[in-house]
Amino acid sequence: MNRHGSSSRPHRESRGPSIELIDDEPMAVQSTPVARSSGRRRGAAHISVAPPPPEGRARLRAGVALAVALGAAVSGVVYVNGRSPAGQRGPASGGAVPQGERMERPSTAAPELQPPSEAELAALETGAIAELPDALRVLQQRAVTPQGLLAVEAASRRTTDVELLRRVTCYRVRGGAPLDVAFSALPAMPVTGAEWAGDGAACLIEAIAARASEMPERSLAVLADRALAQDTDAIVAGLSQLDPEQLPPPVVAALDGGTDGRTQRAAIRVAIALGAAAKWPERVTSWLEHPDRVIRLHAHAELLRQHDDDSQRLAAQATAADPADEELTRRAVEEMGKGYGFDGLLAAVAADPSAPAAARVHAADLVGLHGGEAACRVVAAIASEPALASILAETRVRIDQRFGASPKTLARR
Repeated sequence: MNRHGSSSRPHRESRGPSIELIDDEPMAVQSTPVARSSGRRRGAAHISVAPPPPEGRARLRAGVALAVALGAAVSGVVYVNGRSPAGQRGPASGGAVPQGERMERPSTAAPELQPPSEAELAALETGAIAELPDALRVLQQRAVTPQGLLAVEAASRRTTDVELLRRVTCYRVRGGAPLDVAFSALPAMPVTGAEWAGDGAACLIEAIAARASEMPERSLAVLADRALAQDTDAIVAGLSQLDPEQLPPPVVAALDGGTDGRTQRAAIRVAIALGAAAKWPERVTSWLEHPDRVIRLHAHAELLRQHDDDSQRLAAQATAADPADEELTRRAVEEMGKGYGFDGLLAAVAADPSAPAAARVHAADLVGLHGGEAACRVVAAIASEPALASILAETRVRIDQRFGASPKTLARR
């Protein structure tokens, strides 16, 4: 047994996708998303307003920018990521989980972006046309500000390049422009086409992912397709906002159609992000019991990335069911060290009389070595069962040494 520890302008006709720069609504700065803390809930976000650029050559722009900002505040266009709360996808099952030592997962806000500098704004407005691609690329890593929105509006009047206009549109969508604008600016299907590899398309996809819950059906179709080609963390995080009743057909085809290993693993990641542990547990079980260890470990890792009880519970059961896999054991020890309740889920496996004896013993042993007191007390209570008493005698002694003998143990003495 292993015990390892905007300015008004006429609509421009161009080839390629339709890219429309909206001028009928004031733009707003982008909100800073807050990561989910537990279950499948998304916490409220706070608005991060970048400071304005220094006073100097752009006094006129600053004055107009103030008007834009005030218009946004009055009209209530400010976008807040994750504003539609969602509960857990399904109830956890499989035994009581001790909650006494379970800590709430901390909210992790996205890194705060710096506002565009005066020089970066100037490059967009009046710089050399040859420098515009780089200037727009830099802007993707900057916060959305009223000054930035005015600068990209100016940049859009200086080019007819579809790729560059996609980057302009992305910045506006990040700042609160209607999500329809982002979908209209995407390249033609399929998502594996060459244009989808460009910075503009990638930026638009991330902007859609950040606001996927606003247009769930349309977002699901685009994000799921794109994830099969490139399952970035941002796309998967966007998919995790959605709660479809069925898996998208392309994902089902990738899971069942004998595709290449990379696409199959991407499809597994998509399915788990969409709540497979609660809605399609038989699929998850098939991945956790797959003959290919790469698939087993991949599914297990993706379950651990989720914070809902169903995903975590299936990960704990898979760990207990395979005592010989040192990587699963290492992950379990790591998860227990975080203090978010994984030891309680393992203790529930140990206390489940319907679980195989080997799985119960391995779960109990892991908890006894690395779990908190509440989970260890659960294990100590079942260590006296006739079928497990001799096997778990050492584990019970270890728990008594770590936390002291329980009242029942003292009474028996």
